[in-house]
Amino acid sequence: MSVPKAIISNQVSSLILKSSLKKYSTLSLIILILFSCRKVIALGQALSVKFVTPQPALVIKKSLGIVLITLLIANSISCSKEEDAAPNGSETITTTPVTDISATEATSGGNITLAKGKTVTERILAWQNTPFKDFSMTWTKVPPPTTGSFSSRITGLRPNTTYYVRAFASIDAGYQNQYSIRGNQVSFRTLSDIPEIIQATFNEAYLEYQFGTDKEHGLCWSTSQNPTITDSKLSTNLDSLVAHLTNLSPNTTYYVRAYEIPEPGQISYGNETNFKTPIPLYSEAGTIQDIDGNTYRTIQIGSQTWMAENLRTSKYANGDAIPEFTGVSNTEWFSKRTGAWRQPETYNGFAVTDVRKLCPSGWHVPSDPEWTVLTDYLGGEKLAGGKMKIFGLEYWRYPNRAASNESGFSALPVPSIIYIGFGGGFSGPSGGRSSGLNNELGVGTWYATEFWSSTQHEPDPDTNAASLSYRGLDYSDGKINMWWPLPQNRGLCVRCIKD
Repeated sequence: MSVPKAIISNQVSSLILKSSLKKYSTLSLIILILFSCRKVIALGQALSVKFVTPQPALVIKKSLGIVLITLLIANSISCSKEEDAAPNGSETITTTPVTDISATEATSGGNITLAKGKTVTERILAWQNTPFKDFSMTWTKVPPPTTGSFSSRITGLRPNTTYYVRAFASIDAGYQNQYSIRGNQVSFRTLSDIPEIIQATFNEAYLEYQFGTDKEHGLCWSTSQNPTITDSKLSTNLDSLVAHLTNLSPNTTYYVRAYEIPEPGQISYGNETNFKTPIPLYSEAGTIQDIDGNTYRTIQIGSQTWMAENLRTSKYANGDAIPEFTGVSNTEWFSKRTGAWRQPETYNGFAVTDVRKLCPSGWHVPSDPEWTVLTDYLGGEKLAGGKMKIFGLEYWRYPNRAASNESGFSALPVPSIIYIGFGGGFSGPSGGRSSGLNNELGVGTWYATEFWSSTQHEPDPDTNAASLSYRGLDYSDGKINMWWPLPQNRGLCVRCIKD
């Protein structure tokens, strides 16, 4: 039962108030004795009663002093104890460890030891997302037997959040003597909601999950719902896990959830998610060679035949050399007004539009409509990019989201020459990824790749030549992007399509 915080504060505070009243009972008795003794003396004087001893007032004062000292010592001892302790230390309550933790729920409770002749009137389990320094909390009331353990389900929690839980009980000792006791504070952290499917291909997948525990934990998966640790699993002691699932089957649905083992013999599971491995959307179409003798794998995707690799020739189709400008600055690259290339696999637009042709005989640089045919066949702009990117994290920067390469297009990230300076995921001349080359970040991964289109647009005022369309893929999503036309003095990759 969840209760508004204002009511929560009053309910739990009332338990604390009951325990506080016991501290003042002894002081009240002292005041009552003082008041009564003064009345007795006054009454004796009024009735002219003679006391046996020569100095009755002195004797009463001495007796009263002894009583007062005794009561004050008793009160001091009572106040020096933990304010939640019951009389004689005869009642205790401990908060039980939290179990069955999920993203939004958990289980805890308390264990009460009760003295003979005393009863439990209320048992409360309270929790909040800050340590217990105040009483602004959520709580649930548990129907009380007189003693023993109790438990309750904690609900309405936020995923991946630390919470603190504490058990309370109200004790009735008879003679209108009621007080509360409180258990120790226990903390726990909820699990992430569900594992995130980063990318999946025919027989592999990458998943990410944030854990909130230092206990044994991991991910388990199966082709059946509600997988357990008796199925396939990966364990870790890290707060986050990027799990690489292997040996999967194509065209198969897999179910995944997180697990935690807080104590030996105990296990809790997170919410379940699922993904389906794809089936190939392409077929092999043989190989082709360029004028340099480089061999390229080709694939059939729908009605089109594409190169499955980036063009890397140093010559036009007629055998003329294309000037190479590897290692020059972007400023020098932008100054070119004729065809140029650089390693790895980058050509300017002037090489694309050159009448000597860039692609091998019988092949050409694809136009906008031809790119659109490919994109539509792969499910549209929002999905096609992931199906075109090569799977994994060896070349693409993490997380290479949605990559499956089910089209067989096998797009790899290559830094483009678009800006004078570095920015937006595009590099200067020294960066790149090809055949194991490192990029400017000093690692073997990169952010994006872009491909030229042969479709021309209005002239660029700087180059006095038509601008060209292009397509781009990015590490952060599964889209294929069609951006604004670029001047021909920029540098991008080229894929060839069969005539």
